[in-house]
Formats: sequence, C-alpha cells, structure tokens
Amino acid sequence: MDEPLVIGVNAEVCRDKDGRLVSALDCGYCRAIAAAGASPIMLPPVADTIQHMLSRLNGIVLTGSHYDYDPRIDGFELHVTTRPMAEEREKFDRALAIAVRQAKLPVLGIGGGMQLLNCTCGGKTSLHIPDDWPKSLPHMDPLEPNLRHGIEMAPGSLVSQVWGQESPSVTSHHHQAVDIIPVGWIKTAWCQRIIEAIECLDSDWIAVGVQWHPESRYASPREAGLFAAWLDEIGHLRRTGRRPKRTITDANYMSRTDAAHYLGVARNTLNDWASRRFGPCYHLIGNKVYYRKTDLDAWNRGRGQS
Repeated sequence: MDEPLVIGVNAEVCRDKDGRLVSALDCGYCRAIAAAGASPIMLPPVADTIQHMLSRLNGIVLTGSHYDYDPRIDGFELHVTTRPMAEEREKFDRALAIAVRQAKLPVLGIGGGMQLLNCTCGGKTSLHIPDDWPKSLPHMDPLEPNLRHGIEMAPGSLVSQVWGQESPSVTSHHHQAVDIIPVGWIKTAWCQRIIEAIECLDSDWIAVGVQWHPESRYASPREAGLFAAWLDEIGHLRRTGRRPKRTITDANYMSRTDAAHYLGVARNTLNDWASRRFGPCYHLIGNKVYYRKTDLDAWNRGRGQS
C-alpha cells in the first residue's frame, strides 16, 4: 500500500489575547486534505526553513485569509478596503510561493492563496471587485458566510473534472480577484468577468488556483472533491513524470491557430490579449489551448466598437 502524500499548509499569523504572535490553521483544510487521503502538515512561518520543508513534502496548499497581501509589494497603492495581514505571514507566504514555483512543487492556491500564486508567477490582482467590476454579482457579504454563486468552467480543466456535467455553485467570500493571469496560465472557471480558477499550462507542474473555498464547512461535496482530484494529479505526475492528458470533443471550441484564422489576427495578438485578461481561453490537453466560438464572436464585436 502506498504511503499517503504529505501536503504542507501555510497558516494564519495573529496575536493572542496576551499580544503574542501565534500560528493558527483553519481545521477545515486539515480535514479536507485528510478526507482526500493525504496527510496535512502545518508550516511554521519561518522563511529559513522553507527549502528544508519543501524537500519533505509532496505538495503545498496556499490558504486564504481574512486579511490581504500588501499590494505595495507588487507595485500598487493601498486600497481603502485593504486589510494588511501580519508582516510575518506576508514575508513567509511570499518566500514560500517563490520557492514552490522554482521547485515546481504541486500547489493548490485557495482564495488569497490563488491571488498570491498568480502574482508570484507574473499576474496582477484587482484590489476591490466593486470598483473594477461594479455590475458583477456580489462576491462577499459579511452577514452571509454561505454566500454562493454559479460559475462557468472550461471543459477539460481540472475543476470541470470535479463537477462533470453538473451546473456548479461555489462558496464566495472575497473582495479581491485575479485580474490578469501570467503567461503560461489559463483561466478555467469564471463568474461573469471575475476569474474563479486558473491552471498552469506546464506539463510537469501541477499548479491550480481557485477563488472559492472547498475546505469551508459550507462547501458542497463537489467543491470538497477538488482536493481528491488535485491529489490524483499529483499521483499521476509521480508515476509518469507528466500531468494527465485531457480531451475535448465539443465542436464549439477551436485551436489557437483556428481561432486566430477565424478572427483574422496573428496568433500572438490573440494569445497576448485573450489568454491574459478576459479572453475565451481554456487549458484542455497538455500545453494546448482552445477557444470557444461564442466568446470569440463577442471579442470580435468589441474590437469593432473600439
């Protein structure tokens, strides 16, 4: 019988009633990882130990927080709604994310962890959804911890494997969001124009981010199933050296070459705009990218009006 995978989980840093800094971890992460068949390990926020810890882990879950990463570190001004997290956690989390990227250790970013992963790899964050997308559905309600909304998913993506043919609904508790994703990444779920999930295109790195919280006590069994699907990919990578291949047979989707020809633009033009912001771009098979015809039509209409 194979030994269970060992998954490191970063923790919150806060002060107790006596003013001492303590590390704390939402038990939901531990329960969800254990229920999926792996062993969770809480990582102490000590940057000097990161390399030593990573050498003993099979994957990392970058957790969310009630606080925000300091946007000034990424070159942006503080927003009035920003709630900076403890400096000790911020420094550790950013160093951890960089080390995970360099080592290509499997990683699942959740909530703020997805935003950190995105920024670490070259993307950008929207600091307040109501400012940037005022017509979007609510994504946070302090009086409703079980706020939910529907999402659309890219066929063939990891998140689509979790739900199958069901219409997904996810927990939502965030005022920030991924704005621009890095080169080599793809959005794989969205709600209107808000990016809800991303995946790296590398065939030898399992890196996934979701904006919702599959560890939450309000999460559905389908949402919680993301942990098992992610762990299955890690197992496949360990056995074969590559991520599992995925297929698509939907006639409404086009390859990048076909999509560029359909729109009459160069491949680079299509990729630069569409894959990095709000474009109809999907990770489907290894490093291949497919586009949905209806979204290409909408983008083409927008180009004609600009």
